[in-house]
Amino acid sequence: MRHLFVLILCAACASSGKNTSSTLSVIDMNRKPLVAISVMEDLAKTPLSSHAAEAFTKAVFERLQHKNRLHLAQSKAQGRQFLVTMQLVRHQEISQDPNELAISVLLKILDTRTEKPHVVLQEELSLNTPFEKPLTSWNDESFRISPMGLAHAKLSREIASRIEDYILLTNRG
Repeated sequence: MRHLFVLILCAACASSGKNTSSTLSVIDMNRKPLVAISVMEDLAKTPLSSHAAEAFTKAVFERLQHKNRLHLAQSKAQGRQFLVTMQLVRHQEISQDPNELAISVLLKILDTRTEKPHVVLQEELSLNTPFEKPLTSWNDESFRISPMGLAHAKLSREIASRIEDYILLTNRG
């Protein structure tokens, strides 16, 4: 009986040795993709847009970091697999009744795993929202619960979700 157990064990070891490459590929697929996120570029050039671009960059990075499904590179030079660029195209207060804030962000995700990087996603995400009073402070709790702060939070959630979804989908294929 002891010899039968040893034979079965040896057969199992031998057969698992043949599948080493498939085992490694499964392990590699379970690794988090390495993603570099560039600071959002301000193309809107309005009085509030440079602060908004910084706030969006920080919010998107923090949301992705919190969900912990991607490995976020600390620098572009660190052997990344994907590069995310964002451009704040529009951040404009529109005077009407009620006042409205129009925000547009161009999101681009590049797959850099091959010699010639290719675009995985290029999309403009927009949001229009009414607001009542002018912005007082970006770091204030009242900003986060203001219509403008809520609009920023909603758009940054959508950007982070798009980044995560498209990178994880591309990484599987």
